[in-house]
Amino acid sequence: MSKSPKSKNKKTNSTRKAHAVARASHAKMVINKNSKKKVQAHAPVKEIKKIDQAKPKKNPAIMPPDVVKSEIDRLISNTSATEYLRKNVSKTSIEIISMLVTPKTDEFLAEQLGMKINAVRRVLNIMQGYGITNYYVSKNTKGWLSFAWYINTSKLTPFLDHVSELERDKVLIDTDCNDYFMCGNCYETDKLLYTFDAAFESSFKCSCGKSLARIDKSEAETMSSK
Repeated sequence: MSKSPKSKNKKTNSTRKAHAVARASHAKMVINKNSKKKVQAHAPVKEIKKIDQAKPKKNPAIMPPDVVKSEIDRLISNTSATEYLRKNVSKTSIEIISMLVTPKTDEFLAEQLGMKINAVRRVLNIMQGYGITNYYVSKNTKGWLSFAWYINTSKLTPFLDHVSELERDKVLIDTDCNDYFMCGNCYETDKLLYTFDAAFESSFKCSCGKSLARIDKSEAETMSSK
């Protein structure tokens, strides 16, 4: 005996309902599974936060403040060295060195000296080329990198020896530079010749306000030997 259409529809509806329940149950399992993965993916966040908050490791190149100050005083008291830095780096190089008894960020130095941060970074980078300055990098809790500059005291003696050697040879200019600059208004009193880098740092302007004049390497060597 054949079943009535009503009976068939009832069975079909029951089957559909069973399938729907099965699908819902399966979907719930997938959601829970994915949710578990999602929690696991975010688990390391606490660990990262701890790393960000950690203090930078002690750098053996950074000496105690009293030792650094003593070395800075030794450098600043050397007239030939300060003249060399003023000519080949910047007039502000000695001021910056004096502030690095303890590590300072370039932002702090720029704010204290009333200079543009790019100008300060340029001076620091040039002095790093001579081995005088260096920096370490740390990260704060927001993930921002901070560059703290310090005096590399182990390199000051070799630098002073280098300057002394140049002084004996009557060469206190950078022999790798071809373009030099001077202030026609101040040269007779300060006897300063500037490399391209030093002149660029000051926007080719002397502190007196007058524009710096360009001279070639042979003129600079003749003037510096007098």
